[in-house]
Amino acid sequence: MATAKALFDQQLNKFIEGLLPDVINVAIQSAELSVMSDWSLWDPFSWLASADADEPVGAQVFILTEQSLINGNLAMPLHSDLRQSTSALGGAWYIVDGHSEADIHFTSSDLRVDETNVKSAPISPPQPVVFHENHLCIPAGTTVNVQMVGSVQTYAISVQYPFARYRYSIDGQVLNGNSGRLVLTKSVRSQVFDEKAPGFIKNIHDTKQVTLSFSKSVSPTDPQIELLSITNSVDDENYNVDLTVDAVLNDGRLIHIGDQFITFEGKTLHLPDDFMNQYRKCMQKFSLDRFAKTKLPSWLDTHANGPAERIRQLERVSEQLDAVARLGVFQQASVDKAKLVFAEKLNVPQKTAIGKN
Repeated sequence: MATAKALFDQQLNKFIEGLLPDVINVAIQSAELSVMSDWSLWDPFSWLASADADEPVGAQVFILTEQSLINGNLAMPLHSDLRQSTSALGGAWYIVDGHSEADIHFTSSDLRVDETNVKSAPISPPQPVVFHENHLCIPAGTTVNVQMVGSVQTYAISVQYPFARYRYSIDGQVLNGNSGRLVLTKSVRSQVFDEKAPGFIKNIHDTKQVTLSFSKSVSPTDPQIELLSITNSVDDENYNVDLTVDAVLNDGRLIHIGDQFITFEGKTLHLPDDFMNQYRKCMQKFSLDRFAKTKLPSWLDTHANGPAERIRQLERVSEQLDAVARLGVFQQASVDKAKLVFAEKLNVPQKTAIGKN
């Protein structure tokens, strides 16, 4: 009996082995036909969607401010570890990473330079001078007393943006600390009486050392705004300095804000007010058309206005000239030459004139 069962099993296995290739081929053909006839009835990827559906993992709010971006050198990494709720879902951990970058730009209106205080007083006794030639309204032999006046000027510099640190430089020298003194070698202008010069005052150029003092504080009207004060010495003559202001990031990078010329007039020669008033009144008689060649003294000649006002006068003239150039009436090169002439007459640095394009 055992022998018969073994023989039957042997025959059955041989039959199955012969049938297996045919069964596999039929299964493959059936699967291909099913896919081609209706994909939706047999989607081999459907199990992926059903295996792990979308589920809430929580939320994270990232707060970015101007101050935080500037403190981070205009870049900030964003990172958060989110714990999934343990109710019903099991409580998995998720990691959120991101990055934020910013940029900062300044315009000319952000930098303010104002002459806030001027204290003037005579620094020498009146000195008599004589007109040796005849002038309109001033005959030869006229004697007047001229006097040297010393002025202490203070300028206030501020950037109208509260979230950055600022670096100030004068003629390339950085103003370190909250206060101090700065010694510069400058081309200075001293004034002497000259009856042939415009306004009867002539500038003589020389090279000397000058001293400036500075201090940093906060604006009295806005404590968020830093205020830099720069003051000249009454012992120095007249000169200009170049102020440069930059924003400083924590990594040491500089963002340029602007440049500004500042004019100090420490010593100016003054003719008596009564003499100049009589002279102007007399000259008004020659302002008729028949005396068109006669030129009345003006603020261009008498230097009656301070350096800050002269720079503002030049800016107004430059704006008008630029408007004419934009209309195509004159070429820009001709306009720039005209600006230089006005700058020379106003005793303002030429770079200030050309810089107003």
